[in-house]
Amino acid sequence: MKQLFNGTKPPPGKRDDIVPKSPGRTDPIYDRRPVTILMTGTIAPPSGMPGTRRSDPRVRQREYLDAFSFYCDIDDKFVDRIIFLENSNISLKEFADHAAATNTKKQINLIRCPSEYLAKMGKGYGEFMMIDYGLRALKNSGVLDEHSKIWKITGRLRLTNVSEMISTSPLSYDLYCDLRYLPFIKDAIGGNSWMELRTFAFNLNFYNSVLENQYERGFVLEKEFFKIVLEQLKQERWKIVPRFRHQPVIEGVSGYSNVSYSSPKYRVKNAIRTAARRLAPSLWV
Repeated sequence: MKQLFNGTKPPPGKRDDIVPKSPGRTDPIYDRRPVTILMTGTIAPPSGMPGTRRSDPRVRQREYLDAFSFYCDIDDKFVDRIIFLENSNISLKEFADHAAATNTKKQINLIRCPSEYLAKMGKGYGEFMMIDYGLRALKNSGVLDEHSKIWKITGRLRLTNVSEMISTSPLSYDLYCDLRYLPFIKDAIGGNSWMELRTFAFNLNFYNSVLENQYERGFVLEKEFFKIVLEQLKQERWKIVPRFRHQPVIEGVSGYSNVSYSSPKYRVKNAIRTAARRLAPSLWV
């Protein structure tokens, strides 16, 4: 493990690139610059938090630790830094101990963030207030710069195909995300006019310019961020890729429904979206 809690600015690397096949090789050389994974955490949600049925701090902490361990084990060529943000004033010693025990070479930043917000404001409000705080702190300390590529992932969940998602992402983007919009079926198979916020990728310049300080816009931020990103797409100022090339494969339990993402309900949704992404990529399912 290179560092814990505080990091230094990573050395300059090559621009994202895939080196063509060279004589004597049968496979492309993977030569992208590794990304940062940003995990968000609320181990002990405020009492009365709407839409939070999975609220036992002991259960949640174990899930965060399991996910943290999973991301620590991702190949360093894909991920070279993990940031874990937590906003319920819980000690992060177990995370520090785990990182030290695994002897990971990844840079590790564990940050306890302010938690002064009312439960009625919702978990999205608290999560993105926490992200704003953590990114500002890391930028001000020189750990991140405006070109840093960051993959935000809801911290209790394991994005099991994260290596594939990273390695097949566009070579250049300001925002790489998944928007959903099907005007005729509306919310029949999930949120519509919706930005997937469990995971998306961005550079810091885009986040600071477009998404920072937007957590007060509404209770369902997936719908509010959809509006923001759709407007930015129309303006064509940023390089936004609004659909993932591969369907995210998520393991864990939904905090909203307390149902496993491996349940039949979620497997059917995942199968529909996987097929649509391959057969009808213009459909934002």
